[in-house]
Amino acid sequence: CGDGHNWAVFNGLSITDFTMKFNLTLKNGAIHLNFRLNEGFRYRTWIGTSDSTARLSKDTPNKAGLVLTSGRARILPDQEYDVRFSAIAGRIQFWINGKRVYDVTDKAPLGGGLIGFESLDARSVCIDDLAWQQHRRRANGNGNFLFREAATGRNSGERQLRPQVHPV
Repeated sequence: CGDGHNWAVFNGLSITDFTMKFNLTLKNGAIHLNFRLNEGFRYRTWIGTSDSTARLSKDTPNKAGLVLTSGRARILPDQEYDVRFSAIAGRIQFWINGKRVYDVTDKAPLGGGLIGFESLDARSVCIDDLAWQQHRRRANGNGNFLFREAATGRNSGERQLRPQVHPV
């Protein structure tokens, strides 16, 4: 949990294809869910208590804030939400409480990078029960890629993450 404008970044965990889930509670304000975060590059989903729209944007060194898609995502203060998002190749999906908010394919996807959460002047933001699963690609001989889930834990393939928090 934290207040104000802060970053929590999972340093040393550069991944490309993954599914992540966590519980989110906001007192007020907004948060960016950043992934494939690299020097000048990132995808970010904005969600907050002041607007009922979630927006997925893409930043590159040549163009920041290119909105790829948006969807309905009403976040009420002091309520816990079950959040899940997935990035596999160029396909990016986002759900809140099991309801799909968006499902979009970026035809020029970013490469691998870090995952980070950025609270945007929120009075209080809590992210709990964070788990992720990495997906690995392999060529199938036709020039296409097949995906298989890579187990990173003993049975479930999920691993708990511990971020490094960086105040802004």
